Parts: sequence; C-alpha cells; structure tokens
Amino acid sequence: MVSRSNGMKPSDLSGHTKTFNYESGLFINNTNNHPILDDVMYLKKNKIMKKIIAVCFILLAFVQTKAQSSTDNWPALKALHSIMSATFHPSEEGNLKPIKERSKELVQKAKELALSKAPLEFNKPAIKKAVADLVSGAEKLDKMIADKAIDADIIKALSGLHDVFHQIVGLCKNPENEKH
Repeated sequence: MVSRSNGMKPSDLSGHTKTFNYESGLFINNTNNHPILDDVMYLKKNKIMKKIIAVCFILLAFVQTKAQSSTDNWPALKALHSIMSATFHPSEEGNLKPIKERSKELVQKAKELALSKAPLEFNKPAIKKAVADLVSGAEKLDKMIADKAIDADIIKALSGLHDVFHQIVGLCKNPENEKH
C-alpha cells in the first residue's frame, strides 16, 4: 500500500502515515499528519544538523592548527620535510631521479636539524635519538647513491628514512608518548 503521485497516504496499523518519496526512494513518516508541521520539523532538524556540522568543522580546524603548529615551531624540521617530501613521494612511483640528485642536500638538512636548537617541548631523548638515526640513515643513503646501489635498495633505504622522519614528527605531536 504505497501512494503514487496522487498524494494519498496509506495508514499503517499504528495510525501514522507514510508517503513514498520517489525522488529519494524512501518512505517518509508523517507522524503529525500535517504537511506544514512536517516541513517545520524538517527545517528545525536541518538547522540543528547545520550547527553540528559547523561545530565539527571548527573543532577539526582547531585540531589541525594545533598539529601543524607543533612542527612549525622547529624550522629545521620543516626544511627537512620539504626535501623528504620532494624525494620520497616520487620514489613511491619508481622515480628515483629526485633522491639521486638531492641526496647530499638531504644529508645537509638532516645535519642542520641535529645541530639546530629544538623547541623546549621537543628537547627529549627519544627525539634526539630519532634525529641521530635520521642523520646516519641519510648519510648511508647518500653513500649508496654514490656507490650506484640498485634501485630496490635505494627505495628501501629511503622508505626507512621516511619512517624515521615520521617517527620524529609523531614524537613532536605527542612528546608525552616518548618511550622510556
């Protein structure tokens, strides 16, 4: 018992009416049996949903800003990120030209990061160790490239270096998660 476009509404056993909406393909419950009141209730629910969505976007923007600001406070880490991003992501597609051309620059930025003054909240043993691992990994990768290592080995080393970089970023976002 479904009404067609004639506007008739079949009653179910509880006394509520249902209308089949052909645009959405859904049954619509009309509990108060009044089209104007149904529209008013829909608009009220719609306003509430818009407010909920707006609050979610504001919270998301705040969290995103907080996450970005943690590494933005350390310019040397941000500089290293630009080189890491420009060399690692092409390697995911098999393009090793960027890392082969910029491996020395990656070593330089890693050393600059190690020598830079870390913000107080990042001056932790786990972060210092990860930065030291990054420097030694970058030096090994540069030597591999200079020695004409096979592409698979270069990709593996660069991927490991990328993981260490993300470990540092993760520790900077949550320094309290440092392992003792």
